[in-house]
Amino acid sequence: MEWALAMGDRARRRHEVWVLESGLNVVRSAIATLPDGGGLDARARVRLLEAQLLVMKAEYGEAAKPQLRPPLSPNMRSSAAGRNRPADRGLDS
Repeated sequence: MEWALAMGDRARRRHEVWVLESGLNVVRSAIATLPDGGGLDARARVRLLEAQLLVMKAEYGEAAKPQLRPPLSPNMRSSAAGRNRPADRGLDS
């Protein structure tokens, strides 16, 4: 997955649309397969590359639209449930 993300970053810098699309397809498949969805870092990198791809294709309207987040897998729900509580962020309830 790291290799495909690096390939996507390089393709983005070179404006190679077909290479970026190919790399994104590999990473999306890996994210769908992994129990943790590839981790937050990988999902964020994919979203940024997807937005860049839309800009490269001159699909500015689509690039500006917020994307719906995919539902969390059961494994991710249990780990996400323990984070972002007000007490964890230093906020009082």
